[in-house]
Amino acid sequence: LNAISRILLLLRSSSSSHSSTFSKLYLHGLNNNNNPTTATTMLPSSDTTSTTNCPLLSSVFLTALRFTTSLIELNLSSTDLGGDVGIERIANNSLRYNSSIQILNLSNTQMGDKGFIALLRSLFPATNSISSKNKNSSTIRELSLAYNRFHNVGLHELTMILSTTLSLEVLDLGRVVLYDDTTTASVLQRLMYSIQQNQSLKELYCTPSFLIPSSNTTTTTI
Repeated sequence: LNAISRILLLLRSSSSSHSSTFSKLYLHGLNNNNNPTTATTMLPSSDTTSTTNCPLLSSVFLTALRFTTSLIELNLSSTDLGGDVGIERIANNSLRYNSSIQILNLSNTQMGDKGFIALLRSLFPATNSISSKNKNSSTIRELSLAYNRFHNVGLHELTMILSTTLSLEVLDLGRVVLYDDTTTASVLQRLMYSIQQNQSLKELYCTPSFLIPSSNTTTTTI
């Protein structure tokens, strides 16, 4: 708690002081009792609505993160944020309004579709309108989402993002877990097309992902 208090002081100072040089915040593995060397231990179950006492979800921290103007890189990888509930809270209360963060790492945070969609819509506001004139409104250049689990709904939202954003340069989807159903192939095909058409993306990390078998199907690896 003392460490979080010091972080809050730094964030607050960066919100009010133009001379602050506090630009990077690494909180990898905070509040996570799992073995940090085994990333798969944090993969979410089908229910990603768990809760957590993570201090990063306090209103004080979320407010500080919302208004900081010097923070460029935020790493919350392998941090127990409570699954989708926590991700949605951070996205809707802080990241939606932050205008300084350019590099964001939320790998291995038990993120599912609900959190994924809330995150994307907060970081890339042009998603909801392909014809939007604010395609450059996002500041995010690098986004790491490895070791999370998404369904077709989340992947469809990502497809929309890649059709509009002109800011994203690096996307890490390494070891993202997908569900195996009849629409997966078509969604992935549209996603690949969006990646090919995107004008800003320079680096894409997508190591073989597991396809979680639906009922009466066999396990497949791509």
